[in-house]
Amino acid sequence: MFRKCIYATFLLVLVLSAVVYAGPYNEAPMLSELVAAGKLPPVEDRLPLEPLVVEPVESIGKYGGTAHAVHMNPESLEDGINLNPYEPMLRIAGDYRTFVPNLATGYEYRNDGKTLLLYLRKGVKWSDGHPFTVDDIIFYFEDVVGNDELTPVKPVYWRPGGEMPKLTKIDDYTLQFDFAVPFPVAHMYLPHQTGVQGAFYLPKHYLKQFHIKYTPKEEVERLAKENGYDSWWQFFNAKQVSTAISGLADPEVPVLRAFRMVSNEPSTKVFERNPYYWKVDTEGNQLPYIDRIVIERVEDIEVYNMKVILGDVDFAGFNTDLASYPVYTLNAEQGGYRVLLWELGLAGVVGYFPNFNHKDPVLREIIHDLRFRMALSHAIDRDEINQAIFFGLGTPMQANLLPFSSYYKEEFANMYLEYDLDKANALLDEMGLKKGPNGIRLRPDGKELSLNIIFTAGEHGMEKTSITELVREYWSALGINVSVTSVDTSLLKVRVDSADYDVTLWHIDYTSDHLLQAQPKHLVPMAVSSRWAPLWARWYMTDGAEGEVPPEYIKEIMDMYRATMSTNSPEERHALWTEIARRQAENLWAIGTVGLTPKPIVISQDLRNVPEQGIWAWDYFFGVIASPEQFYLDR
Repeated sequence: MFRKCIYATFLLVLVLSAVVYAGPYNEAPMLSELVAAGKLPPVEDRLPLEPLVVEPVESIGKYGGTAHAVHMNPESLEDGINLNPYEPMLRIAGDYRTFVPNLATGYEYRNDGKTLLLYLRKGVKWSDGHPFTVDDIIFYFEDVVGNDELTPVKPVYWRPGGEMPKLTKIDDYTLQFDFAVPFPVAHMYLPHQTGVQGAFYLPKHYLKQFHIKYTPKEEVERLAKENGYDSWWQFFNAKQVSTAISGLADPEVPVLRAFRMVSNEPSTKVFERNPYYWKVDTEGNQLPYIDRIVIERVEDIEVYNMKVILGDVDFAGFNTDLASYPVYTLNAEQGGYRVLLWELGLAGVVGYFPNFNHKDPVLREIIHDLRFRMALSHAIDRDEINQAIFFGLGTPMQANLLPFSSYYKEEFANMYLEYDLDKANALLDEMGLKKGPNGIRLRPDGKELSLNIIFTAGEHGMEKTSITELVREYWSALGINVSVTSVDTSLLKVRVDSADYDVTLWHIDYTSDHLLQAQPKHLVPMAVSSRWAPLWARWYMTDGAEGEVPPEYIKEIMDMYRATMSTNSPEERHALWTEIARRQAENLWAIGTVGLTPKPIVISQDLRNVPEQGIWAWDYFFGVIASPEQFYLDR
């Protein structure tokens, strides 16, 4: 299934192919009623000049119905995003390798890669009917990112050469970016989280009422206090952050997504179709087909799975796991659902991250010793994990890259991979970590060698917990006192961001070329989510103002990463990324387990136009790769 990604030649105009439909157009009955009542303009006036045409997976759908999903995280709504898709500038194609039009129809590099021209789809409107133009992008960059109170730390990915780009409005639908240095990979930031609402564009016409550049500060401060905020910028950030990819949205904030929020209660979020949504099917039917989405919050994975098994949801994938696959299939007929098997696009369902910035200098020195990390890796019986949890269907591999990356090398995925307990013990003995009378190894300061693995149980399925229990046994067999602590997501973030942990874990995503270019957090400590060295990452993010100064060998990979962004030579970029991946493989900053496992996707019998096969990964926005706006309910 996986092939090397091939991107358009740099420094040339990219004209993205698209199907063109000239009309006439059709709309959902609920919208026709509003048009008849004079509450909405005709569908032709709500659509752009050239709506994006989406080809249905199975068939032209039918309008109507309410789709249901559940989540455990109110900040993301989890499975909710698989029904209400993100809308980035470009979209990742169904081949998982190329980009197709979305809000942008094309781009062009000039001036040796220092200038980017971005062309927007003409006539797209926000959910309140206001035009979407380059002003909404300029507003984000100049008035939000450019305001030090709103954004004290500028996004590192949009400041190559250490400077934010200069934006020039050519016309309402053509925007010019001028970078301080060549940046011929800017388009690779457009199909994902750095190209969506709240991270690339915002509804200026709505949010300017909360911004002191456009509204007197006294008035905005008054509104802030009335809404429980101490300052105008806290109030504004609460508004604009909620319009990004989270589920914390204010229903009044306009969106460009297929559905707009109409009810925001802690236990239940309700979304209705966006009457100005700018996509149609191949017969001119305005999308989405579904009328509304109801997303219910559940407290834990057990309740999540119970909802799935009882058939209470129309789409479940965010927290499903292969271990539950037999239970899903056993109850499918009674629950009225289908179980699809996609492929999990991860170079590790779990990767383990020893803390290189540990506050304990003795344990830090131990972690920095490659022999220690090699020992931890060789002590993991990945074949047993694969058989016990994934029915032998996964692939033992290190926390590096996947075969669909242009920079993948099998030797990187297999380094320090073999299970060899004798070798692991010998490495620890060589380090001088001798065992005490009770069999627990002693540190150089005489204390027992202990490791606590901290993570959030149940997030993204049950496999993390099951694998970690096995890893605890494997590492304990080395004479290490290993404990496991599960905390909620918010506390884990605080602990990791402050480098207050021994070992944490996450799945190994960000392995596709576009997301690797945007945030290679497992290979380079450049974001706080770089769980193996968060303080080095903060140093990188703040240009040395905060965090901890990294050693020279880490600065070298940071410099190599910067070079991947500025070179106009695809060959040089390939060589740089290959070297970065090699250094991760050789240094084992993250320790992998098993990847490329099957991924159960549970959908109701009524939900149609869902692909039978696919790759499930954050790199492709999970189910968003399947164009959920063309899902429909056959009820």
